[in-house]
Amino acid sequence: MIFIVDELDRCKPPFALELLEKIKHVFSVAGIHFILVTHLTQLETSVRYNYGTDIDARTYLQKFYNLIAHLPGNGKYENDRVIRNL
Repeated sequence: MIFIVDELDRCKPPFALELLEKIKHVFSVAGIHFILVTHLTQLETSVRYNYGTDIDARTYLQKFYNLIAHLPGNGKYENDRVIRNL
């Protein structure tokens, strides 16, 4: 089963982080996968908002994902090429 969560970075910081934590701890079940579509830099800002500016937000978020795929944002069908490479 695959769940797709889009625009997580646009949620209120406490909600976004709570959802990430629930995904990790409650849904860590074989055969269940999550695809999180987000602007990672914005999500890091949410971590700092919630836990303070001294936290290493990138390291904190790394415990919630196994793979990052950066897709180009220029809108020119390059996404197809990137996805094939993955």
